[in-house]
Amino acid sequence: MYRIMHSSSIPTRAVSVALLCSLGAACTTVQTVQPAEYIPKHAPDVVWVTAADKTVVPVTDPQVAGDTLTGTRKGTKQQVSVPLQNVQSVTIKKPDPGKTAMLVAGLTLFSAVMLREYWIANEGPNHNGVDCGVYDTATTGHAAGSPRPDC
Repeated sequence: MYRIMHSSSIPTRAVSVALLCSLGAACTTVQTVQPAEYIPKHAPDVVWVTAADKTVVPVTDPQVAGDTLTGTRKGTKQQVSVPLQNVQSVTIKKPDPGKTAMLVAGLTLFSAVMLREYWIANEGPNHNGVDCGVYDTATTGHAAGSPRPDC
């Protein structure tokens, strides 16, 4: 069964996509590394090589052979070979547990606030909590007709 999309759902979808993209970025950090040491030891999937002329090339499956960094230009099958002496810097993206913890804490706080706001908006006419009715008689120590604060 197909749903008909209303124009009002478009911004919601855009916000959702933006949120998902920011979630991915929030959990990583960019770090400059020494290619001759880092690449053989950690075998990253992709590195960003800044050459002496300031051009930046994303290189997948990077390897260091002697004094040369080799690999494939990301998104193509073009082979890349750059002498390390012509490399100004090499950067990587790696997971950042601190940022991930902050993201989870922020989302938890946001969810708690939204849940509380939803609960308050739907609590009914009794502003001390959920409307649980009134006391029928005064035998419980409360005046008959006074609202029950708890269910």
